[in-house]
Amino acid sequence: MPVDIKDPPLPGSSKPEAPPLANSPHRSWGSEAASALVTAIYHQILERDPDSVGMIGWGAALAGGGMTVREVVRSIGKSEEYKNRFVLPWTPEHAVTVMYRHFLGRGPDADGLRGNTKALVEKGYQFAIDIFVDSQEYKDQYGEDSVPHNR
Repeated sequence: MPVDIKDPPLPGSSKPEAPPLANSPHRSWGSEAASALVTAIYHQILERDPDSVGMIGWGAALAGGGMTVREVVRSIGKSEEYKNRFVLPWTPEHAVTVMYRHFLGRGPDADGLRGNTKALVEKGYQFAIDIFVDSQEYKDQYGEDSVPHNR
């Protein structure tokens, strides 16, 4: 389910949020590290600084172990802001090229561009985001707790 970037999970909010558990499989980060991660994610995926609401909400989710970096990357990628800034204004080929840069840190190869453009057109941008974030390349390069970056 997409999470609106302007409405991240806030501690104490009425939005359902996975509480940090002692046996949570997610890594917990200190508040400074979580803030640095949120800033890096925003820079890589949205190409901007985080606003205070995003910093607080996503930072708390990371600091408390409620979400992994990969889950935050996916959620921000599936946001309305991402769609409105990086998908809708452009041709499908251009949008997929930008997704390669945002989520894999590189440009597309010809086969990948063709296949992912087809997926974007036929199944939508959220499906395309899942292809990138669930790819073996993403997992090998960034795992659960690293922010994608240009390679």
